[in-house]
Amino acid sequence: MAVLQYAIDVIEQERALWLARQASANGVQWLEAGHVLIKAAGVGIVTKFKSLHPEGVIVADMKTMDMGAEEVELAVTAGADVVMVCGAASDGTIQAAVDAASKSSVRITASLMGIRDQYCRAKQLDQLGVDFILAHRGIDDKFDWFDSDHIQLLNRMVAEIKTPLAIGGGINESNYASLKHMGFAIIISGRGITEAKDPGQAARRLLKLAGNSTGP
Repeated sequence: MAVLQYAIDVIEQERALWLARQASANGVQWLEAGHVLIKAAGVGIVTKFKSLHPEGVIVADMKTMDMGAEEVELAVTAGADVVMVCGAASDGTIQAAVDAASKSSVRITASLMGIRDQYCRAKQLDQLGVDFILAHRGIDDKFDWFDSDHIQLLNRMVAEIKTPLAIGGGINESNYASLKHMGFAIIISGRGITEAKDPGQAARRLLKLAGNSTGP
């Protein structure tokens, strides 16, 4: 059973908070403050997400490439439960983030966005102690998760990577169920909710597809 994580990557703080309230009111437990939102509003937006959804899991997408410990500590102080770092960062940065996270209850997600050999890097991240590894398609990327190369990669990762896997990017009601059955622990939807006519109802429908899991 996969958990639904809602990535909120709008720039306007008030709209971000409105979307977070809509999702929370409709049962979403994992709310992500996207990196563009954090840049626009400051890390304090993480604190505001936590205040409006104290029982939920708040993810801070810090897009960390350097100063792993400091960025994790900043996110933890703001109230994050999960911090997202770039898997393309050096092993030293990843290890610093993992070590900083171990001093609190926060968990680390490492994103594979932009990495050419994603399987190889996922195997390395497996050994570095991150909590989740994210197969991640960026907004500017146009590939389809279900083309032959990507579906082969995803199936191999699910079969061979020990760390719980997440997937995000271009995910909506039309493809959520197919990805869920592949065995991902976390499935991230952003625009699939944000751009819906009724974001709250879109979140509810995705939660139904997810099986209403509260998370790994």
